[in-house]
Amino acid sequence: MAQAVEIGTQSGAHVKVDDGVKIVGDKGDSSNTLYGIFNHFSDTGTIDLGNNVSVVVSGPDYNAHYASGIKIEADNTVLMANGLSVEVTGESAVGIELHGATSHADLGSGSRVKVDGSLVNGVHVRGIAISRASTLVADRLTIETAGDNGYGLSIDNYGSSADLGSGSTVKTTGTNGYGVFVFGRNGLAANGPAKFTATNLTVETQGIRAYGVHPSLDSEVDLGSHSQILTHGEEASGILSYGEVTAEALTVETKGAKANGIEVRGGTVNIGADSHVSAARGGGLITNGSNATLNYFGTTDKRNTVFSGGSYGASAQFTGATVNLKNSDITVDRNGKLVYGLWALGGGVISGEDLTITGAAGSRGVYAMTGSRIDLTGDLAVNMADATQMAIGTQHNDGYAASRINA
Repeated sequence: MAQAVEIGTQSGAHVKVDDGVKIVGDKGDSSNTLYGIFNHFSDTGTIDLGNNVSVVVSGPDYNAHYASGIKIEADNTVLMANGLSVEVTGESAVGIELHGATSHADLGSGSRVKVDGSLVNGVHVRGIAISRASTLVADRLTIETAGDNGYGLSIDNYGSSADLGSGSTVKTTGTNGYGVFVFGRNGLAANGPAKFTATNLTVETQGIRAYGVHPSLDSEVDLGSHSQILTHGEEASGILSYGEVTAEALTVETKGAKANGIEVRGGTVNIGADSHVSAARGGGLITNGSNATLNYFGTTDKRNTVFSGGSYGASAQFTGATVNLKNSDITVDRNGKLVYGLWALGGGVISGEDLTITGAAGSRGVYAMTGSRIDLTGDLAVNMADATQMAIGTQHNDGYAASRINA
């Protein structure tokens, strides 16, 4: 097989290269920066990378302070590619940056972005970063990052968006990071919320507080159907949301201690039928906040499931926090330690219809305390390990109104 033609750093308003070319970053705008492709803020234009082009950027001895595969600074600039490969190594390493206002990137199908800052204790490692109402579309895109404080995909500012089509994958390794981060504040509010859309998506993170998907303020996330989120680290929630989220046939699995499956701290999360959440050592479903709602609705033929090996299967915590469940099976097992199937506290409200709750030794099936309420309708089954376990109960707390369970 013929070796790909290699060329150096490309810059300017209009860049076009032949199919299959390999771009090796050899220039930057200062002594400690390095780029593969650099589009300056005054150079509005088109970057056409055709098919199967590769971009490789490695800082000298991995010590370039700032290394970027493709950086778009100019407003209204367009990046086009298909089957693109971007590999970047450096301290502050970024695969692709869309920073020009209302710029657009179309990465076609099967593109790949790999960023590694782990060899130099990289900070702010990012696979793809989108801001200032810019947009990205792609199908079967793969993003991989390694390094602490990193983001696989970050979508910032009002009006910014990414649509990863079907079959895309985001994988990150490192502490204090995110697979997908969406934050709609800053910029022009008239541009609307930041948005992320995908279906049959896979997100996997490794590391302490390495969250799977984090919709923050003024964000909308649509995970389509059959998406999967897997986290391995301590305190690494699968979904940590302050925004609006929808999904069908969603699978969320967390492995680490205190890593919750779906955690809603603001906004509304709607999860449809045939969805499955498993938190090996954390809570399954939780709402916590004055305006936090989680709807987890299975159907009679496609029931949802929740497993928790942590403190609770589903919990609504504090006034304004609501969990609504339908056609769902909840199982809790903490190896003999206290765990709740349903747990409302601090004024939180849980509503359930046609539920099955199964508790192992040490569990309590349905429990409300500190002025909270649980309403259960339809067919309800609470299956405890033995007669010594509490199936349904409330707790009196001085200074709080009585908690209520209606079943």
